[in-house]
Amino acid sequence: MRLSKSEITDFTYSKVNMDSGGIMYGIKYTISIRGSSDDDVLKVEFVRYFETQKYSDYYSEVVAALNKYYFKDIVAAHLTTFHRQGELTVGKLHLSKMGVQVIGTGLNFVWSDMKIEEYPTYFAISKPNAPEFHIWLNYTDWYSNICYALITKFKKEISA
Repeated sequence: MRLSKSEITDFTYSKVNMDSGGIMYGIKYTISIRGSSDDDVLKVEFVRYFETQKYSDYYSEVVAALNKYYFKDIVAAHLTTFHRQGELTVGKLHLSKMGVQVIGTGLNFVWSDMKIEEYPTYFAISKPNAPEFHIWLNYTDWYSNICYALITKFKKEISA
């Protein structure tokens, strides 16, 4: 499979410790790159048993390069669309000047009444006075990194 830069719409990456009975025996690294068609996915996985640091530098370099050369351009394209149209749907979130709507759930978050919390593997959006109304997006899910970047940027812009 071959993808040009203009066809790349998202990418995800993960590093999962493999263990059995609490004893770590390896690490599985996964990098997935999505093209403009949902069927166009380039997935690279590599696993290292016992010598768990061997691929760590390679993995970190590839992820850093994806972030440096692709991620900011993908986010910039979404920002342009949002500023031009006033709304944008990315993954399962619909972003507008009013706030964030979670498609298919009925959850709505207004920019001025939204709390964003970041964790190592996911981020959460909630209502500060009603934390039972929340959603979390795992960073290994498609578009979650883009959603996090857009939401934090829009929240700063609207709060300013």
